Amino acid sequence: MIDVGVLTTGTDAVTLVESRQILRWVLTRRRPAHAFVLAHNHPSGDPTPSHEDLLCTRAVRDAGRVVGLILLDHVVVTDDGFTSIAAQGGL
Repeated sequence: MIDVGVLTTGTDAVTLVESRQILRWVLTRRRPAHAFVLAHNHPSGDPTPSHEDLLCTRAVRDAGRVVGLILLDHVVVTDDGFTSIAAQGGL
């Protein structure tokens, strides 16, 4: 792992993030990255990815491919566990 960062903070119900915001962060690190992982929490305690989570994942994956970056996974984290979107076939 090269770097970790918080890109946005949302409410208990929603947060807004755009592919360009994510890719800008990945591309401006001091050490170049060839791949990256996204992660976010679900305060509800349910680690099941929402429809919006899946749409965001695919949009970021596709945008990353355009500039040569590989999205390895998008992980939804709760206090009691996590779900890997890649492991569920969502990438």
